[in-house]
Amino acid sequence: MSRHKGASAGAIALLFVLVAVTVAPAFLSSTGGALRDSASCSEWSSASQAQQNTYSHLYLNEYGALPSGARDANSIKSAINNACIHAAYLGEADDVSVVAAIKHQY
Repeated sequence: MSRHKGASAGAIALLFVLVAVTVAPAFLSSTGGALRDSASCSEWSSASQAQQNTYSHLYLNEYGALPSGARDANSIKSAINNACIHAAYLGEADDVSVVAAIKHQY
């Protein structure tokens, strides 16, 4: 290594680039971010509990209570779960957004 400092530095730089390319997608993946209204039921089902809880609060703040009278985040989350299960039963979990599912727009 002491004889070939340039080649060694190049190899180390290449190693860092390869590690960065391998690790970066884990930090930038969509599963780590917040859910959007356009998120599908499939995305909802693969989201973490924290993401689902956060979205339930956001939904409640944005849209208010459901026609069924659900006024808390846990009830919203349960309604989304039930609606997305129904969408999955119909084979539309990849195509139906969370908002459409909760409004029964399959």
